[in-house]
Amino acid sequence: AAWSDTFAGGFPVLAAVEGRSLDVVRTRDGRRIGGTFWTIVLREKPGFEQFQVIQKNLAGILVRYVPTPGVDPDFAWMTDRIGEQCGADLDVSFEAVDFIGPGAGGKHRVVVSKLDDPSHGS
Repeated sequence: AAWSDTFAGGFPVLAAVEGRSLDVVRTRDGRRIGGTFWTIVLREKPGFEQFQVIQKNLAGILVRYVPTPGVDPDFAWMTDRIGEQCGADLDVSFEAVDFIGPGAGGKHRVVVSKLDDPSHGS
């Protein structure tokens, strides 16, 4: 972080914050859907012990999840709720995994956006 020469309430103001911004899912029409929405929708019905939403392009998302033993997730219901918020044209796919580890910072990331990553297409 770089400090500016500007003060607010007697405290210095940040001129710029360096590093990754909070990941959100972006839609084709410009909406930005943050982690709170995903946590509410993907925890509303039983089926996921843990989950992570990954966006590699504006066309769709992948929901990686650790399944709850003995419970079949209601994928149709989740896809409908996601479509209501993100647009029906967003492709939503689900992938069961054994484990979702923490990110590089040691914390679990609900949303991982790779839209600005040059190794992935937008």
